[in-house]
Amino acid sequence: MHDLDSDQHPDLAGIREFGAKWARYCVWLYDPKQHFFAKDFLAEQMELMTNLEPLSGGQILTSHMGPENMWRAAYKITGVVGSRPERQLVPVYSCLVETKPGGEKLASVVTVRYESGRAVVKRHQAGKMDIRAALSRCNLSTR
Repeated sequence: MHDLDSDQHPDLAGIREFGAKWARYCVWLYDPKQHFFAKDFLAEQMELMTNLEPLSGGQILTSHMGPENMWRAAYKITGVVGSRPERQLVPVYSCLVETKPGGEKLASVVTVRYESGRAVVKRHQAGKMDIRAALSRCNLSTR
């Protein structure tokens, strides 16, 4: 039980599928008005994410740390009462560590920040980086 939607109420997430470095969850968000756990559009979006992790400020982190093409992405929960869907995830930041086929050599690090609805993309060649240096470029604090 974690507060996945930053509403100060614990929500439910149970592992649906998993592997050595990833997991996907079934998600139910607590609805304080109705006093039960519900599956709405926001919960369905969260169920599509791997390695779901709530961050502060209404953000959600998702990642894939496989041997090839590792990535991390952050989304924020947004919405307006009365809109449809009422709450949803919108992208804030993503980082992809591209590898050569087989995953043994790094090719590049691609970061994307979203500012005022526009994507700002930066590509860094990673040929001489080790995996730690490449993943450090994916640090969310550098947004």
